[in-house]
Amino acid sequence: MYEGQFLNGLANGKGKYIYEDGSYYKGDWKDNVQEGLGVEIWKNGDEYKGEYKYGTKNGKGVYTWSNGARYKGGFVEGKQEGEGVYENGEKYAGGWKSGRRHGRGAATHRNGTQFEGEFREGRKEGRGVLKVPGEGVWRGEWSNDKKNGVFELLVDGKVIRLSLIHICRCRRLLTCRSRWSPYH
Repeated sequence: MYEGQFLNGLANGKGKYIYEDGSYYKGDWKDNVQEGLGVEIWKNGDEYKGEYKYGTKNGKGVYTWSNGARYKGGFVEGKQEGEGVYENGEKYAGGWKSGRRHGRGAATHRNGTQFEGEFREGRKEGRGVLKVPGEGVWRGEWSNDKKNGVFELLVDGKVIRLSLIHICRCRRLLTCRSRWSPYH
């Protein structure tokens, strides 16, 4: 059900549309389509405030999930895209593509572990630095979210060089293993 301004029999200007389940969109309309700034609140408690184009989230906005998780940044066709910050007790700030971490970014986990580097399709991929409390600082290359290649491990002011080879002799991704060996 739509309540609001009309032009030539179509929703245009400010208005509110209430869905059958009680969820609703309130904001700008153009020719019966969400266009401009708006707020959408779903029955489950999720909420989006931001820009709409062609009837979907496009541009800058803030999406808050009912569990308290929050994303603030860019959207394209309803998915996180461009620069943004996601927080859910942990935090990721950086690039996004099609709703996944992509490009340069920094992640901080609840246990204090921090990663800064490259992401591709939601996984660590390329150069990066991993700081692990009580363990040290890892610098090197990642492949498919695993340490892979020559790494420097900084512990108590000492630099240890390691070669970490990610071996996947599997027909299924579930049986992948990592092997670590000293590098001279």
